Amino acid sequence: MNESIYIYFHYRGVPALDRYEIKELVLFAALAGRVLLENGAETYRAESTVEHILRSRGVGNVQAFVIPTAIFLSIEYNDELYSHIERNKRIGIDLMRVTRVNDLSRDFSSGSMSVQEARLKLNDIKKSSQYSLLTQLLFAGVGGSFFTLMYNGGLLEFTGALIASAITAAVTEFLFAHDVSLFMRNVAGGLITAAASITFSVACTLLGLQVDMNIIIIGGIMTMVPGVAITNAVRDSISGDYVSGMSRTSEALVISVALVLGVGVTLNAARILLGGLMP
Repeated sequence: MNESIYIYFHYRGVPALDRYEIKELVLFAALAGRVLLENGAETYRAESTVEHILRSRGVGNVQAFVIPTAIFLSIEYNDELYSHIERNKRIGIDLMRVTRVNDLSRDFSSGSMSVQEARLKLNDIKKSSQYSLLTQLLFAGVGGSFFTLMYNGGLLEFTGALIASAITAAVTEFLFAHDVSLFMRNVAGGLITAAASITFSVACTLLGLQVDMNIIIIGGIMTMVPGVAITNAVRDSISGDYVSGMSRTSEALVISVALVLGVGVTLNAARILLGGLMP
């Protein structure tokens, strides 16, 4: 290794890296960026995290280009070029994981943590969940049901939306765990929401209770509306990341179309099968 480079890194307190170590560092930085993207982080956050991790170990020339589905990374170290592409096929939302990756990045950059130790912690973050599945389903149901109050829904609509939201969250979480595509996941979500809402509404009608099925469907589906994707699309576009902005916009459109398709197909099928029983 060039002696001046070694002296420079040694002066900064950063040991010089061999080719294997720099490769491991690149893989760790790219994986950290991918975990951020998988859990709903903004493009600029993933880019800055990747660059921060690499520069903390003395890598000066870092070029990171991030879009929601991939990370393109190129660095120059000791007169050699290294490049890496990290694909991302999972899109979800878990802001606690985003926070934990940010904390890990800061700890890695400011301390003496090894790359191997950092990767183990990152893998633990990928597998971790702050809340149990039961808690997630409960609050998914509560979150959806409170939207019924905005549309003048009553106790029955509130209860129906709570049940529909919780069931939909369980199904979509199962599909996400099995790497089902974003489009099909949201089609299934719209279908389950509509089916649960129709079943609850028909049961209430048979019992002689008046209920507004449309309000239940609206409440049940609100937890799947792509608010984070739309927000990130606007933020990326404003910051000049137009490719990411268009990608996020496309993601929001795909989710919206999938939800409408799932709900529409289910409503039409129910009208044909149930006829006059539809509320």
